[in-house]
Amino acid sequence: MNTLRTGRIIFGVMYFIAAIVHLLFGVFNPASYSGWAENALLPFYVSFFRDVVPFYAFAFALFLAVFEVVLALLILYKGFWVKLGFFLSIVFQILLAPLGWWGFFNIVLAVVQVIWMRESYPATAFVTEEEKVYAQ
Repeated sequence: MNTLRTGRIIFGVMYFIAAIVHLLFGVFNPASYSGWAENALLPFYVSFFRDVVPFYAFAFALFLAVFEVVLALLILYKGFWVKLGFFLSIVFQILLAPLGWWGFFNIVLAVVQVIWMRESYPATAFVTEEEKVYAQ
């Protein structure tokens, strides 16, 4: 299994797990989203997570979950769709970065995906090289 394929699977699984976590938070602990304001580094983020999100916590969680499932599916698919998934994921990671000191890791994830966008993706993440040859 090559590095790009492994990386795509890791990102896909990461986004699927994040979607499940957001659904669980949205249903069982919607108040947790207002806690994001405590570590936010930008005033806009502080006011958004303190003043807006608490009133729409379930909708916010549902939006994040759906968005992350879409990201996972795009990254795991093939061709243009993988690059679209990486692009949306890069934007998402950059937007997440100002939510706290751990934002450095979001930037690292974004940089990795910028590098991977230069590659081509003729097959889904679950098709092996041998299967690609056999299919031709």
